[in-house]
Amino acid sequence: MSNKNRNASASAFGWQFQINIAIFLMIKYFGKFKELKIEGIKEDIEISLNNNKKVYAQAKSKQNVNDGDTSSYSTKLKKALESLSEVNEDDSESLIYISNLEPNPLNSGTNEFELISFLKYNELLDVSKQKIDAQLNQLGKSINKEKLIIAKVPFFGEDKTTRQKFIITNIEDFLTFISPDLLPYKNRFLETWESEAFHNSTQNNMSMKIKREDVLWRLLILKLENSNLSQYDEKMEIEEEDFYSALDRYDQIINYKEANFKIYNKISHLIMNAKKIEPTINSNKFITIYEKEIYDIIFEDNKNINMETIEKACSKIIAKRIFIRKRNLIEMFERANKYEN
Repeated sequence: MSNKNRNASASAFGWQFQINIAIFLMIKYFGKFKELKIEGIKEDIEISLNNNKKVYAQAKSKQNVNDGDTSSYSTKLKKALESLSEVNEDDSESLIYISNLEPNPLNSGTNEFELISFLKYNELLDVSKQKIDAQLNQLGKSINKEKLIIAKVPFFGEDKTTRQKFIITNIEDFLTFISPDLLPYKNRFLETWESEAFHNSTQNNMSMKIKREDVLWRLLILKLENSNLSQYDEKMEIEEEDFYSALDRYDQIINYKEANFKIYNKISHLIMNAKKIEPTINSNKFITIYEKEIYDIIFEDNKNINMETIEKACSKIIAKRIFIRKRNLIEMFERANKYEN
């Protein structure tokens, strides 16, 4: 393989590692997570929290991590510390250098780093602290060591499943805590964000932003998909042919709206108002009475034109699923707010 091809391969691997680690960190802090920003060129990860603080992380990786060559470890540490020393000290909660470097990302000859490790500076052995201090001295930089964390997450192997197994395990823990019936979607959850990231990279935009609402909407989609509401019900006042055509287009339409969490909020608000007027209203009556309002919420851009038959059917399907699963969805969101890792 030519140097050019090796460099391209390493660059793609580095971007994949950065995306996976960003998702890993987002989940780790999800109980107070607001927004994730990734800057691929700088290898930056920035997580905004609901206490107006931020977690700043530098993600460094090596593709052939088990080849015994540790010559690049010091350089990677130096670059990470240099970037972390330049962040806004006032709004930082944690400063993380995170890598897949084996067996010790500091190359300090110790065995303090286990499979997955998040070690604060003051938890490190003295020889490891000295590695960090030496790099900072060389740089002529200072850093708040009380906030500094050195982390390692295994990420290696030709096989993608093997490479991502610790990321997937983290997602499994998260989804099981949020709602166990989401567990079958663990791979799809990760693939969603990977696909978006790699799409950005093909547009020469090595960056990405994920808001809390984006994640909650994705979880909501998966939850609604698991509603077992795919059987035709004439009480929905939809033609049977239109109903099944709408199901065929459901994924396309719901994914198009995936970044729009306000859809759920507005439909939920409509449900609450309907129940104030008629406490015993059922789902079919709700989607019939409020058909136009539901359509306008989901297809806001089209509300000044006649409702398309298939889109009208799809909007009813979405609203009915939210109506029936609303209590489960509220519980899911409440548990998401309590998640700690």
